[in-house]
Amino acid sequence: MLLTLAVSYNKLEGDIPSSIFNISSLEYLYLGNNRLSGNIPIFKYSTTRLQVLYLRFNNLTGGIPEEIGHLTSLKQLLLNNNGLTGHIPRQIGNLTLLTNLQLQCNKLSVL
Repeated sequence: MLLTLAVSYNKLEGDIPSSIFNISSLEYLYLGNNRLSGNIPIFKYSTTRLQVLYLRFNNLTGGIPEEIGHLTSLKQLLLNNNGLTGHIPRQIGNLTLLTNLQLQCNKLSVL
């Protein structure tokens, strides 16, 4: 069963609840163009079906969690236009199905 959660463009504020990544059947998550803040939650192994993670145009801070490398089904990772800092984790290299990676307009660096 395909599960999509799409709540972009809703002026949502606050942190992204980490429990959202416990939904094992979640394949598409659209939270972009809101006012979400705080860190990107740590990803659980149960989220390995996730194909699209759309968090762009928010106010997210902190780094990209290394656990992002566990999302091996990910095809699109859109984190652009936030306030992310730190290094781009090497574990992004584990995402062999990734066809769309957008990290621009952050404060990220390469190791």
